[in-house]
Amino acid sequence: METHIRTLFTDDILDKAGAFYGVTLKELNLIGGFENFIYGFTKNEQSYVMRISHSDHRTYEQTQAELDFVNYLAD
Repeated sequence: METHIRTLFTDDILDKAGAFYGVTLKELNLIGGFENFIYGFTKNEQSYVMRISHSDHRTYEQTQAELDFVNYLAD
């Protein structure tokens, strides 16, 4: 991740992203990422992966296309 984007990524952003899924900062584990911030968490005994991307890297349409493809693979 570029330095200027990394400095914009705050705990407040991560807290809001976690709250969207009903998890706290303490429940999020940084997995890694190069172009994105990737976190894992467990909820109701199920494992999840959350990816946070900066809008400089992908448009809404590109992100939606990626989600469509991942959902297609899951089906």
